[in-house]
Amino acid sequence: MSNKTKSELVDDIIIENFSNMSPETLDNELLKTGVQLSALKDKFLKAATASKQSYKKQRLINARNQLEKEKVKHQSINISEHLTKLGKDAKGVLIDLFLKDKLPNNLTVAFRDGKDVTDHDAEQILSNLIAMGALDDDKKDS
Repeated sequence: MSNKTKSELVDDIIIENFSNMSPETLDNELLKTGVQLSALKDKFLKAATASKQSYKKQRLINARNQLEKEKVKHQSINISEHLTKLGKDAKGVLIDLFLKDKLPNNLTVAFRDGKDVTDHDAEQILSNLIAMGALDDDKKDS
């Protein structure tokens, strides 16, 4: 004999009986007990939909919170102050990082209409690299 309790064995028998019933017989049995399958299904779908909406709202709230953290992190970076300490401009720092192979391998920067990189553009690139975690403050020194 198996290690199942009497209650588990009875449950198995009931499940076996229900699984062998035709859909019509099952509907009739449920109606006898006062359970309407369509009402039960509607109740389940309503609960599932509410749960799904709640989950989506929570994901959106979490994403917004992460975005705010990233904004604060990005705004706290003071490139101008750091460049003043180094005595270099942003273009010079980017060139040094490029020559020392310290820029991320997948970094691509596009400039259109044949325009040069402005100092502001170079500062933004450095600021963005630090904010994304691709560069640490220490790495841009060297």
